[in-house]
Amino acid sequence: LILQGTLGDEDVAEATARDFWLMLNNHQQIDRVLSSKSARPVKAWLKVETGMHRLGLEPGEVESACEALYSSGNIQPDLVLCTQLACADDIASPVTKQQVSRLSSFAAKYKLPLSIANSAAIMAWPEAHADWNRPGYMLYGNSPFVMTEGSNDGLLPAMTLASEIIAIREVAPGDGVGYGLNWVAQRQSKVGIIAIGYGDGYPRHAPGGTPVLVNGARAPLAGRVSMDMISVDLTDHNGAGIGDSVELWGKNLSVNEVASS
Repeated sequence: LILQGTLGDEDVAEATARDFWLMLNNHQQIDRVLSSKSARPVKAWLKVETGMHRLGLEPGEVESACEALYSSGNIQPDLVLCTQLACADDIASPVTKQQVSRLSSFAAKYKLPLSIANSAAIMAWPEAHADWNRPGYMLYGNSPFVMTEGSNDGLLPAMTLASEIIAIREVAPGDGVGYGLNWVAQRQSKVGIIAIGYGDGYPRHAPGGTPVLVNGARAPLAGRVSMDMISVDLTDHNGAGIGDSVELWGKNLSVNEVASS
């Protein structure tokens, strides 16, 4: 498990004790490792700024940082150099090759393992494939190259977000559901309450009509997303019952469709 750097001096000892790996992206984090009194050296990655201008040491700072870390004895010998690619999803951009070249030159000098490729680079930039690749967006089953619903270049999602129906209510025409009562039944309706909400990671901004799958069939969101619950219109789902499975996104419902609803 790689942690995104340290926030306090105690984080180095905690990472060592739990066998976590630390991503070091600034001098304050490096100084915490250098001054660590942990009994064992920590596994560390060193992020290098090669063109995205977000996190990482400047190229001119890498050599002195590596020397200081190794001479301290506080890191394990297989320090990993990594960077973040800014334009890998644009195959016409020259930036990716420039970034790969910058980081590779450091790795060759110190004979260190490298991590460069994100999802787009895994799919389109073989020169960025190194000792560690870091898939992110593609784990949702989506291609980083075509940001449209259903375009996935044959990818399958690595995860499914699912829950179940915990209650079903009859709602009369003209009655509202949820906070603000902004979903109003246009007919005698059946509304299912699903045990998931924005506190669990479901998007709070998802509007009414956003689809979910109840026993594999589509049902629209009815009303605002609550912290622990959502409501869906089950009026046309005569067989739906308490305890039935609900897929929020996954193999059968693209997270892209949910995000663009």
